[in-house]
Amino acid sequence: MRGCANNPKEELEQAVKQAFVELDRNQDGHVSPAELQAALSERTGRSHKGLIGLMFETLDADKDGMVSMAELASLAM
Repeated sequence: MRGCANNPKEELEQAVKQAFVELDRNQDGHVSPAELQAALSERTGRSHKGLIGLMFETLDADKDGMVSMAELASLAM
């Protein structure tokens, strides 16, 4: 992450990319509701079905049932 320490936008971009890679477990270029559910459950030990639905309503701009890197980045940037 060269140069990121002085550039908050680059830091944010790198953080979003890293989060996406961690969420996209099957590496198909999209985060499914199941992948997001699994990640949240692992971190919190709880099921968050209502939260997952709300997040996908917000993140899934093209309403294809998946969240792409571009959709996640557009929210964060």
